[in-house]
Amino acid sequence: MFEEIKEAYLRTYSIDDTVKETGINEYKVRRALLTLGLWESERSREIKALLDQGLSKIEIAERLHLSIKGLESYMPYTRGAYLEGDTKDSLASKQYRLRKEEVYNNQVRGYLGGKTRMEERNNVDDIEVYKIQLTMEKIDEEEQQVFRKYAKVEQGIIRTILAPSCMQLNRLNYAIQKCFGFYNSHLHHFLLSDEDFERLTHNDIRVWKTYVGTLFRCFFTDGENDDYYYLDDYDGRHSFNTWLKKKYSIPYDYDPLCEQMDVIEGELPYLKNDLAGEDFLYALLECGGLELLERLTIEEVWKHVQQFYYEYDYGDGWRIRIELLEEYDREYASYDETVRHVLHSLAPVCLYVDGLPVIEDVGGTHGFAAFLKGLHGEEDNFHDHVPEDIEWAKSQGWNGRGHRPEKLL
Repeated sequence: MFEEIKEAYLRTYSIDDTVKETGINEYKVRRALLTLGLWESERSREIKALLDQGLSKIEIAERLHLSIKGLESYMPYTRGAYLEGDTKDSLASKQYRLRKEEVYNNQVRGYLGGKTRMEERNNVDDIEVYKIQLTMEKIDEEEQQVFRKYAKVEQGIIRTILAPSCMQLNRLNYAIQKCFGFYNSHLHHFLLSDEDFERLTHNDIRVWKTYVGTLFRCFFTDGENDDYYYLDDYDGRHSFNTWLKKKYSIPYDYDPLCEQMDVIEGELPYLKNDLAGEDFLYALLECGGLELLERLTIEEVWKHVQQFYYEYDYGDGWRIRIELLEEYDREYASYDETVRHVLHSLAPVCLYVDGLPVIEDVGGTHGFAAFLKGLHGEEDNFHDHVPEDIEWAKSQGWNGRGHRPEKLL
């Protein structure tokens, strides 16, 4: 991506022309050029000066009335997939940091637009309860053996939950965070399997466009309508787990500006109707067009598919498969207390836990397996640092103990 942007910019010396020529959105073009030292603006210089003064991103965003992503669009890339690649070395090079101090600063936020209201409960007769399985993916056989040995895994790192059919994907995100031990410190998105995406769209951009605004996002970050994370408002004054529980337990109507049709329709002309094959998929990858709308309920997603995916922390590359196992209606709830509780509270509950919580910033499943092996003396150059690494893991919220299902959510 960097070379492509550099070549186009050095031919045109125009960000707009670089965007048009490469098909890469302005947000990424601007950050890449800042990283390469080929471009700067009054705003980027202002942000750099404030960072040099020791202000945090949150403080600068509030002062300049920007979202965090809007702020970052005027900052160079510092780490992650664009600079390092998802390699073992890059994952291992992540610095340890204390979660207690960093969880507030690491929150991904948006400050603009969006609207939230308590969900109306007048139509509960139409609500069902879904039994959902959440399964950690991208685990190879060697890692699985380590997890069986040291992470209390039987079949996999799996959680089974009950959730109301009216639960929006945005709320499901917070429930997944709690289920697996994450701290909402990185970007995430929901998406379909490659097979389901091709089945629905036939890899034809004209078909895909008919689903935009009802199933898929189309999101060119411009700093004005970037409010995708506006509910990530953890202020550091209270327990993070208490804040997180409210996010997945209290029903609300999540409706960010960037997922509203008037904004989305303005972005669609950027994508030509004759795009096909790899060009089509590359264009969608750049504009977020593979991602599901998070204002959708899980019921609306399962009208199209029986499973979909959640991806979190694009450097570590966590990927969770979300499967619908069973559906329960009000009649079933009349003689099942747990289903009845979910139906009336509209809050999820956990039924089954397989495996310990994972660790934020450990390097994905590969890094987690390496950590566990080292902790038990199976990795060279690790056991000498066990006390330090145990303290780091504790700072990440990990204590080596599992959760009883009824206490997890």
